[in-house]
Amino acid sequence: MAITLAETYRLRPGGLQGAREFLKETRSFVEGLGAENVRVLHPIGGGERVNDIIVTMDFADGAAFSKFREAFLASPDRESMLARVTAADAPLDHVSSLILNEAVSM
Repeated sequence: MAITLAETYRLRPGGLQGAREFLKETRSFVEGLGAENVRVLHPIGGGERVNDIIVTMDFADGAAFSKFREAFLASPDRESMLARVTAADAPLDHVSSLILNEAVSM
């Protein structure tokens, strides 16, 4: 079954341009490791989640996700990517990660 990884970030005040640059690099990075259909989504409308950015990426199955995870953990660029999002001056904060599987195949 297909697997989707969803990462939620929250923009910090004044962080939009920096977040765009970071997310563009992140997209390239995860695609290079095997993620497919990488999307950067932003809620439409107001409310408490208006500053959230959700990054989703798909994998054909659990084996493809495991291969991606192993490549991510072994990547020499992983630490610098993580350090950028946890830095005091980061343009966004990481809020959550979800690993989702396809519940019903249509």
